[in-house]
Amino acid sequence: MDNENVNQAKAEEPKKDFIKEVHHHYHNRGRFNLGKLFLGIILIVVGVIFIGQNYGLFNVDLNLNWRLLWPVVIIFLGLSMIGQGGWISKLVSFLLMLLALALVFSFVFVGSHMPGKIGSVIKQEISVAKNAAARSGSITIRTGAGRLILNSGALGLIEGTLESDFLRIDLEDKINGSLQSVKIEGRKLSVTDGMSKNELDLRVANDLPLDLAFETGAIDMDLDLSEVQARTIGIKTGVSSVNLKIGDKLPSSTLRVDAGVSSINISLPKTIGARIRIDSDLASKDLLDFIKIDNKTYESRNYSSSAKKIEMQMQVGVSSININWR
Repeated sequence: MDNENVNQAKAEEPKKDFIKEVHHHYHNRGRFNLGKLFLGIILIVVGVIFIGQNYGLFNVDLNLNWRLLWPVVIIFLGLSMIGQGGWISKLVSFLLMLLALALVFSFVFVGSHMPGKIGSVIKQEISVAKNAAARSGSITIRTGAGRLILNSGALGLIEGTLESDFLRIDLEDKINGSLQSVKIEGRKLSVTDGMSKNELDLRVANDLPLDLAFETGAIDMDLDLSEVQARTIGIKTGVSSVNLKIGDKLPSSTLRVDAGVSSINISLPKTIGARIRIDSDLASKDLLDFIKIDNKTYESRNYSSSAKKIEMQMQVGVSSININWR
């Protein structure tokens, strides 16, 4: 009888260990982790703000100072470890989490006012006179994230200002026969903390045929070329908002846009005919008074009858393309 009791006790021992082990793993899976929770919340919020800013849903200036922001990530990783202890560890974790949230708010929304910011906004004048031998012009503009405004009415070939705390302008001016070529390129400073402002405001000549090329980062672009003799217009950009007003000063002109996730708004005069080819399966299109020719090509209703024409080609990602008439 005693042997039977001993054997029965031994047989039950593994069952107890198994129950304890299952209970242990279940307890670990249900443990609350402050660090991971709030790191996830911060990443989601910042991501949503970026998307809203790119699509114009929020008017938030994200002055991110990444060199100062990365230690906050380390803080959150530490919170994920501290938060696994008792109530004292959880209290310390909660207080540190509040401090980290305050730091994130400061870096993201008021980064340009932090003591770590070394750069300051400087206004730089830009002026290129027309060469006496020039009969046409080629202007290339390369700049980073920010805002670009371009109008007509320059006394020279091009003039304007740059207000930025992280870019300075390098100018190149050449004459080749009767073609005057100008390159305006933003040179990034070695110190780029804050990066709160970058606004390029330019005017170009309206008495010479011009080839215009724009290469930018994520930017708000307002281009009024209604009085400009724009022979060719090339835009290469990333996540941007592009507002383009085209004129009728030449018999024919071309526009090429290569963009990522962008909002592209084009205003055309009723005096020209337009044909557009869109290479994108993800773009939304609002093409007023256009007729579909094939899967990628559209023509305005007045294309055949118009003496003046513009040929447009769009190679874009997830973008919206809107064309209206004035």
